[in-house]
Amino acid sequence: MRILFILTYLYVSFASTAQDELYTIKTVPFSTSSKSEFSPIWHKEGLVFCSNIRSKNPFSFSKRKRYTLYYADLSNNNQYPSIEIFANELTSKLNDGPITFNANFTKAYFNRNHKVNSIFKSFPDSINPLGIFSAQWINGRWRNIEPFPYNNPHYSLLTPALTPDGNRLYFASDMPEGYGDTDIYFCDRDSTGWLPPINAGPIINTAGNESYPFITSEGKLFFSSDGHPGFGGKDIFYSQIFNGNWVKPIHLSKGINSPYDDFGFITNDSISEGYFSSNRNKSDDIFHFVANLLTFDECVIQKEKEFCFIFNDESSPNYDSISVRYEWTFDNKITKDGFSVCHCFPSLGKYNVRLLIKDNLINDSILAQTTYEFEVKNKEQIFIAGPSEYPVHKKATFNTLNTHLPNFSIAEYYWNFGDGFINQGSIAHKTYEKAGKYTVELGVLGQSDSLGYRQKKCVSKLILIHEDFQHLPAKNVGNLEKAEQ
Repeated sequence: MRILFILTYLYVSFASTAQDELYTIKTVPFSTSSKSEFSPIWHKEGLVFCSNIRSKNPFSFSKRKRYTLYYADLSNNNQYPSIEIFANELTSKLNDGPITFNANFTKAYFNRNHKVNSIFKSFPDSINPLGIFSAQWINGRWRNIEPFPYNNPHYSLLTPALTPDGNRLYFASDMPEGYGDTDIYFCDRDSTGWLPPINAGPIINTAGNESYPFITSEGKLFFSSDGHPGFGGKDIFYSQIFNGNWVKPIHLSKGINSPYDDFGFITNDSISEGYFSSNRNKSDDIFHFVANLLTFDECVIQKEKEFCFIFNDESSPNYDSISVRYEWTFDNKITKDGFSVCHCFPSLGKYNVRLLIKDNLINDSILAQTTYEFEVKNKEQIFIAGPSEYPVHKKATFNTLNTHLPNFSIAEYYWNFGDGFINQGSIAHKTYEKAGKYTVELGVLGQSDSLGYRQKKCVSKLILIHEDFQHLPAKNVGNLEKAEQ
């Protein structure tokens, strides 16, 4: 079924353009002022999205609008694309969508009410909640519609998002024993099917509402939240699993986020282009964003961490007339002799250091220095943690978790691997195809101050890329193998 609109009028009247420091934002031309369009997702040459464009709800009991899945064909870069119902077989008499697809668009997971008979139109979601359903694309039609095995009539499973490999499904739910009103959950799939839901945990979820997940091929999880600190309403954040744990969510900048509800975000891996939904224009609309070119004028060379220090005691009396021994004890474990000793600590942190001065002739203490605390600190700088040497054709992982900037609140992370500064968050990946010396640059932006000014800082690190493992130092091969386990 094809639906015709006077799109020229809609585009001129309601398309908006906003130039932000980081993004250029435009309302898509098929958004309207009187109806809602939200939760876009890529499908072949266009976008599938939710809308109540043609719905009429005469029932005042629930005061809800009915949503249907629509498709906008963007293949010809048409300024005024036509809109059509996405699939009649996925269209019920109640709510349908949002939807998510596998990589080749042969499997879909989508929302709809548990009961779709007309008699349930006047029932609120508390009586007829939303669940997740799946369908298969077979011979030109969506077939084999089945409920997700963990649907429950007592709560909703909302806004599904499938990972590109199809083996994990993220969604939001108000199921009992969560952290807030709605939390982000996920289910993994093995050879037996979908495993039970797992709550994403307190790093992601708050006492508020988390929903509308979207996952990139690099493992970045974008979601909407009104519980994490933001600009107001629902804001868009993203996080990523590193060493088995979610890193602290990053709040997307002004332009994408606003004082209104911002949600339903999709993007490419570099966060350089994508779409999102917002009600900043008084109705739910879909916006297209493109990242503006960002530069950093000067990148300082990263200073490596210092773990080795020389200890001596300049405050002791002169013991030239007697034979003495200086005995140092580090963290109550390691003992070293000498007036001046070098000791290497295993990691950052606080350690106990004690000096005992003994008379060698009688093997008795002359002076016991008071044990004091010595702290191995991070240097005040952005810190790129990652390999200094690596083989070609292997994905190297870099992170910023050891950055130490006590008076600088980081809002955005931009990595430059030789192809310009790209927003990749606090964790980035790079595969080098040719051996040689490369400079990795990391630029960060601070939060805007009261005048809209944002501080910039940048650091660089030199790395060596080898033809294969044989050219790597043995210790680096061991570290690489350990990191891949």
